[in-house]
Amino acid sequence: MSSFESVTEHEVRKLLTNTPAKSCSLDPVPTWFLKQITDHIAPVICYLCNLSLQTGIFPATLKHALVHPRHKKTTLYTEVPNNYRPISNLS
Repeated sequence: MSSFESVTEHEVRKLLTNTPAKSCSLDPVPTWFLKQITDHIAPVICYLCNLSLQTGIFPATLKHALVHPRHKKTTLYTEVPNNYRPISNLS
């Protein structure tokens, strides 16, 4: 992957429109609100995506996740750490 194609505003609008309205508590803007302002925010997101692809700079805030332990089976002991699996919520 030595080169990337630029993202278009049309592609960004399509992605924002088709995105499920789910959010993570790490998200600075709720998805439902982002979908409402798609026409206004799409050019900005397009510019930032293309700039990131051109420069190789990726925002550090997107590299964080909330990790929640989820019990694998209800029949397993809750005191044993290996009976849990990590679930990561990414922004």
